[in-house]
Amino acid sequence: AYAILSDIGGTNVRLQLVQLGKAIDKPVPLKQQFRVTNEYPSIEGFLQDFLWEYKDTPYYPNHAVFAVAGPIVRNTCIMGNTTWPKIDGNELSKLLNIPNLRLINDFE
Repeated sequence: AYAILSDIGGTNVRLQLVQLGKAIDKPVPLKQQFRVTNEYPSIEGFLQDFLWEYKDTPYYPNHAVFAVAGPIVRNTCIMGNTTWPKIDGNELSKLLNIPNLRLINDFE
């Protein structure tokens, strides 16, 4: 299985695509990216650009965890330190076709 792990802040976005192993194994990084948050008007553009080369391949993730700089309410977040619109984890899950997508607060 493959997953995206991400730290999404008002200044930077860090993305990593990893291969998941057994419960005791460490995830194996396949791709990493570090970008300035305001390069895109929303998180959707970042994620689509990051994933485009894996679309329709066995490496496309079916899990994602996004640590976001802001309070999480029902898998959504309004980041106070950026002009981005609300991040909706359920909508991202549908848009990106990643069935197991969760937003967490970046301090959790």
